[in-house]
Amino acid sequence: MDIEFFKSQFSDFLRPNRYRVFFRTFVDESISAICKNVTFPFYTFNTLTGTINNKSNTVINKIDYDPVSFTFYIDKEKRILKFINKWKERIIDEYYRFGYKDDYKIDIDIEMLHLDDEVVASCTLKEAFLINVDPIDLSYDSKDVLSEITISVNYDDIKYNI
Repeated sequence: MDIEFFKSQFSDFLRPNRYRVFFRTFVDESISAICKNVTFPFYTFNTLTGTINNKSNTVINKIDYDPVSFTFYIDKEKRILKFINKWKERIIDEYYRFGYKDDYKIDIDIEMLHLDDEVVASCTLKEAFLINVDPIDLSYDSKDVLSEITISVNYDDIKYNI
């Protein structure tokens, strides 16, 4: 088999390292941070099984969305850390009062890109909210490693452009 033919057959597949992430923040500002990885989310259908007239029947009764995790590199200006802290302060203030969801929900766009940076699929996490911030690993042995932070979000709905 000709290697050029083989390569041509695989040139139009999507690559997992080609993506962009946009956080639509609270004051219409954009966040500039390098996202190391993220998942393109889908869903799970929950079912109920019942018996009617001696026949078992399974129906879908709910759709679940798994949380989405984002891992970011931490730059010298600590942009992502400042954004996460600002988001946390909208959720709970210095007096430990929790805000209303409308005050801290945001939309997040995830775009899958082709080799020429053309957007081939995207999704928007509607009304996303922060649910977890992992600790930053610090280690004396990690002198040639970039610092990272991982956050997880839940969301109320997802809109696809596929």
